[in-house]
Amino acid sequence: MEIAPFFKSRTQFLFLIVSLYVLFLPFTHHISSVLGFILIVLFFIDKNESIQEKWKRIRQNKIAILSISLYLIHVLGLITASNFKYAGLDLEIKLPLLIIPLALFSEKSFTKAQFEKVLNFFNLGNLLALITCVIIATIKYQKLKSIHVFFYNDLSKFLHQIGRAHV
Repeated sequence: MEIAPFFKSRTQFLFLIVSLYVLFLPFTHHISSVLGFILIVLFFIDKNESIQEKWKRIRQNKIAILSISLYLIHVLGLITASNFKYAGLDLEIKLPLLIIPLALFSEKSFTKAQFEKVLNFFNLGNLLALITCVIIATIKYQKLKSIHVFFYNDLSKFLHQIGRAHV
């Protein structure tokens, strides 16, 4: 499967999608959902490796097993949920626990440097989201003169706010 002429390899394309996925993860679920879907498709579509080889590589990685297990345990815990809207949202928010290990640890061609760059993109995305939230809160504070704009429910514009479902 040839992806695009400007990408030299599947690994390079996958690295780009994973990097964008973790970069936008703190901002909006719309972009990360599309990128996550692409990552799942790329996991299953690979002319060079079978899915069995990928699962074997995942099973040999303790971090991947832990992350995927946490997601599956969470799925099992929500089976008896009565609020399906909340349960679905909760599973969607935790989906990176499943997608990231599938994308990163199933590929034998990822280098340690690429893993570190993905981590740097994740950190950058969180830092940008945090700075943006503080700037927005500071502007609101100038208008409203209320310290509450710096509290979690008002401060967090992008980062997950599951607490709002109960407030």
